[in-house]
Amino acid sequence: MIYKGKTIEEAIGLAEKNLGISRDKFSFSVTEKKIGLFKKEVEISVESICELSKGEIRNKKFVFYKGEGKVLLVPTEEVSVFVNGQIINENTYVGEDDEVEFKEKKKESKKGFVIDIDENGLVANLKITSTPEVVCDVSEHEMSNTIIIRGQVISTGELDKISLDEIKKELLNKGIKYGVDFKAIDKAIEAGSGVIAKGKETVKSIDDKIIYFFQAYEKRSPIEVNGKVDYYSIEEIECVEKGNVLAEIEEGIEGQNGVDVFGKILEVSRKKTASLKVGPGAILSDDKKKVLSLISGKPSLNGEKVCVVPIFQIDGDADLKVGNLEFAGDIVISGSVKEGMKISSGGNIQIGGSVLEASIHSKGDIKIRENLIASQLKAGNVELNEKKYVENLNNIKNFLKEIAEVVEEIRMIMPKKYQVLSQAQILKKIIDSKYITKKAYFKSLKEEYVKLKMSNEITILFDKFFRIYDLVMDEKNVEIKTISDFNLELIEFLDNYVVATTSGNIYLSYSQNSKIYSSADVYINGKGCYCTDIEAEGKIVISGYPGTFRSGAVYGKKGVCIKEVGSSAGIKSIIKTGIYGEIEAELIYHNTLLVVGNFNYYVDEPIRKVKVYIKNGELAVEKFKV
Repeated sequence: MIYKGKTIEEAIGLAEKNLGISRDKFSFSVTEKKIGLFKKEVEISVESICELSKGEIRNKKFVFYKGEGKVLLVPTEEVSVFVNGQIINENTYVGEDDEVEFKEKKKESKKGFVIDIDENGLVANLKITSTPEVVCDVSEHEMSNTIIIRGQVISTGELDKISLDEIKKELLNKGIKYGVDFKAIDKAIEAGSGVIAKGKETVKSIDDKIIYFFQAYEKRSPIEVNGKVDYYSIEEIECVEKGNVLAEIEEGIEGQNGVDVFGKILEVSRKKTASLKVGPGAILSDDKKKVLSLISGKPSLNGEKVCVVPIFQIDGDADLKVGNLEFAGDIVISGSVKEGMKISSGGNIQIGGSVLEASIHSKGDIKIRENLIASQLKAGNVELNEKKYVENLNNIKNFLKEIAEVVEEIRMIMPKKYQVLSQAQILKKIIDSKYITKKAYFKSLKEEYVKLKMSNEITILFDKFFRIYDLVMDEKNVEIKTISDFNLELIEFLDNYVVATTSGNIYLSYSQNSKIYSSADVYINGKGCYCTDIEAEGKIVISGYPGTFRSGAVYGKKGVCIKEVGSSAGIKSIIKTGIYGEIEAELIYHNTLLVVGNFNYYVDEPIRKVKVYIKNGELAVEKFKV
């Protein structure tokens, strides 16, 4: 047996305490001695021991066998132990002359239960914790120098049963009142545990969803290693026939509130409703749950409005034999556009070949599969006039609402005057006294309106308003109900109308000696650009192979990303972006001017991994020398 201590004396003392004999009753040797700067330790090995005293428990009696030292008794809570008439609760050494006695110990019964609620408050569980009365007597123990006194159960009493009333009282104390199942309580009492109350779970709402039966959102293909990209290929144009269903609302489901076991309502959000909006070439069904095509053509999504535009297709080249083209819808040319041609489209333009010394203008996107040589491109358009006149209709709506409220006030406050004057006279007096500036505004608006072309919907609404307004100002027979009905029509239109804007992206492979403008983004994914000026309201990306820009000016309001700028010969190039944009390039040669907002940076030696932007009001330039 091994004993350790900081000193030999401490190790021997531990051996004496454990063996219950003095040091002269055993022999030992020092087996290890460690003396360090911070730690000292001595280890001894007890080699021989005189025969020790031992004891055993047999037939519920303690029997002592004399030897060297005493026997250690270790009491437990299971049995009462008395030494010389005194109960002991801690380890005690006994000798031959000590009287040891054991007595039965009774553990009283305990009655109890717990009710737990899950974290969501939806389930209450009952667990019975009652224990019966138990009587223990001393167990047998084999002969040993140390006797651990254990008990054995000799009798068990009946378990005190929990009553239903006790459970009900605790449920009341905890505030549990919803979904209580009394039959389940009886079963849980018998089984020892179980679910005794359940709340009602919430059912989440499912929002309305718009299903489009055409390619509503453009899919852009990834750029390949060699710089080729799929979106220059002239794909088959998606077409629909008159009367086709273009979109419909898939109605969601209203959710259901839940209730926890405390009776608290667990509310769920109401489902979001969807509404369909239509533009040119499309119409809503009577129930306003479907969009139908009014014409045959190409379906598209303009903002939130479903539209159908007609398509003009040329199989082969567009040259002077075909003549200049101006078409309200999409134009698809499978070949090239030859010298001197002018092409204008109210939709998108796709060209399967090159554009040579021509002018191309599209309100939508322009896609050119091959090259742009000595030509002009302009893509995209925002219907500013339409936006302006929709704002004017909003002003009219607010004006009509206000005068209707004033008329109602007059009717309530001055009923006699209201009966004497016609409604048109009342309206005119209100406008003359309260809305003098509006009279000048409507006069100017009417003069402007007659000169401009707008969508049929807007035109009809303006016609109706000015007809009503003129009748009022002439004190003709106009009822307030007519104005209210028109205002409801106006509100419905404005709630569903989306001002038409076109994206105007440009996609091509190579450009030389050309001018390019886009109201959105420009993507050049081939050789690059030479002697070309590019301007975009969005970003400009030249990322093909080699993706070079040389000799010209680039302005991308939202950012410019180019693989290689300039040449080793120092050809002058200018790269610009807006105050919030970034200029990025893999390689920029000398004699290049970089402009971000009002900040300029001149590149006088080749640099790589370039990023230029404004940070904290100053120009930041990240770069590495070549």
